[in-house]
Amino acid sequence: MYKPPFEINENVLNTVIEISNKLGRLSTSTNKKMTIYLRKASLIRTVNSSCAIEGNMLTEKQAEMIINGTYFVTDADEPCKEICLA
Repeated sequence: MYKPPFEINENVLNTVIEISNKLGRLSTSTNKKMTIYLRKASLIRTVNSSCAIEGNMLTEKQAEMIINGTYFVTDADEPCKEICLA
């Protein structure tokens, strides 16, 4: 059986537990912000792609503006209605 070149004692285990807890907190706080950003980016791309399939020529920036509630002038009202319903 393999014997490591160090001794596992209570001090080592407590240090490992402390490091694991800090890593868990760090990854959780970073993950929430990243998840929100990625979901919004995914929604914008999904809506933009869906509109492109339907023949609407909105850019990703225009789709993002509509999702955020910002209005802008377009040639037709139809693309805006479809995104607002998404």
